[in-house]
Amino acid sequence: MDETELYNNSRIELTAWVSKNSSLLKRLDINASLAVSPEILNITAPDFRIESTLNESTVYQNFGSAVIIELPKDAQSESIRAEGTDWRWAAFGSVRP
Repeated sequence: MDETELYNNSRIELTAWVSKNSSLLKRLDINASLAVSPEILNITAPDFRIESTLNESTVYQNFGSAVIIELPKDAQSESIRAEGTDWRWAAFGSVRP
């Protein structure tokens, strides 16, 4: 794969708004696009092309506010973890239900 050409055919624009009073992040916009051609992948497929776009906007607010996280009642008795299993093995996918 021609990574240089892949980078040349991609675009990422990141815009962040920061509060001048608190210096906290208020909003983050990400706009990205990518076009992959047969030449970039070093293949011969004249009708092949991948185009991808991403537009994301996140608003941040209520920093320092209390957050209540509650597990739904029907999920409280279910667990995909094996009791007594070391968390490191679970994190690496070695534990299977």
